[in-house]
Amino acid sequence: MSRYLKTTALLLLVTLAPAAFALQRAELLPPNGQTYFRVSNTVEFWAKLKKSSIGRLWMDQQFQDFLGNPDLETWQEVFFQGEVEAEDKVIMEQMKTLSGEVVLAFDMKTDGIYIIATMTAEDFERGLELDEQLRDVTEDPFEVVKSSFQDVEIVQHIEQPGTPDEISSWQAHVGTTFIFGYSQEWIEQCVVRLKKDEIQEPAGAPVFNINVPLGAFILDSLEEGANAASEKLIYEALGLLDVDAFTSRIELLDDRMLVNNALAISDLDRGVFSLIDTEPADLPTVTFIPENIASIEVGRFDLLSFWKEIPIFLATAMPEAKPQFDMMLGMIQQQAGVDIEQDLLAHLGTKYLSFGTVEGDVANSIVAVELEDGVAFKQGLESALAAPAMAPYVATGIEISDFLDHQIYSLKNAPPEEQIGIAITTDHLLYGEPDAIRQ
Repeated sequence: MSRYLKTTALLLLVTLAPAAFALQRAELLPPNGQTYFRVSNTVEFWAKLKKSSIGRLWMDQQFQDFLGNPDLETWQEVFFQGEVEAEDKVIMEQMKTLSGEVVLAFDMKTDGIYIIATMTAEDFERGLELDEQLRDVTEDPFEVVKSSFQDVEIVQHIEQPGTPDEISSWQAHVGTTFIFGYSQEWIEQCVVRLKKDEIQEPAGAPVFNINVPLGAFILDSLEEGANAASEKLIYEALGLLDVDAFTSRIELLDDRMLVNNALAISDLDRGVFSLIDTEPADLPTVTFIPENIASIEVGRFDLLSFWKEIPIFLATAMPEAKPQFDMMLGMIQQQAGVDIEQDLLAHLGTKYLSFGTVEGDVANSIVAVELEDGVAFKQGLESALAAPAMAPYVATGIEISDFLDHQIYSLKNAPPEEQIGIAITTDHLLYGEPDAIRQ
């Protein structure tokens, strides 16, 4: 390696070293506390929220009139069940010390909470003074025991001491970070990490994060139920236990609010998630989209894969319903003369687009699903509707109208606001209001 390359590599290592050991506060959360809410900067978040569209709506006089113009006493009734007691006032003062980043997490098994927050040493000492005030005014007695771990003071609160309901919480302050939780071991682990690694303080616009391990959350909710085993089979067959987490990120910029929601799923080929096609969906190039659209959406779904999952789900979670489902399919195939999977769903593509138009007080929308083989799909549908056994149902329930060498199939005798229809082109299955399909 040349001297120049060695020098460059050394400079990169020196430059990147602090970032490599930077620690984000949410990384301190324990494994059983992964359901959490986080605000990157509490003061700035509330300030920008007031200026956002939601904040302006809240402050709008007409909206306040709609709510009944709630005053301070009304909110006291909501949050404090009446008058604010002396204990509530102390707690509200303690909340004021949480003015920067705050991470609030929950242990769904024990109902314990964890707090990791930006806090100065002065505010931490102020919080301890408020704790002493709280002991004098609270109806629930607690003891305070102080100890030391690696030269850091650990403050233990023992609630209902000497009773069968005795429970302890611990808190500490390291550098610029306050930690609170119901596990002494976790508090000590945080102390070790906070003394070793420097906290990476949040920067940029304020952000609100939500994280819920949905699969684990569902499992925890089933543990006490009498039908937990059968319910677990249903959720498992639906694929809901494969959801590792639901996350939401809300960023407040000066001129807009950005919201990103996501599901982290370990298996996309099972249950309801088999409906999802993860291939990119590009903007369409079809010619039937009008220029005056009010909205447009493109995406993908896989109805064929989802259909194939239904018998697997029934066989796993509801075995008593599987024979009935098979019998129903056999009856449809016998009477209509078509196989739903082979004659219809197999000819559907996975891409779809939808768009809406608004003209005066009239809003119309269309969903167009791409067809792999439009001719075969049309033949399958026409064969089913022409079957002798289907004639009574078609005559009483479906209206077939011709329009420019196409047929539009719509519900017969439906109210105007409930009119819906389908039509088949060479490349697309159209679904929407009949008038919108004609357009």
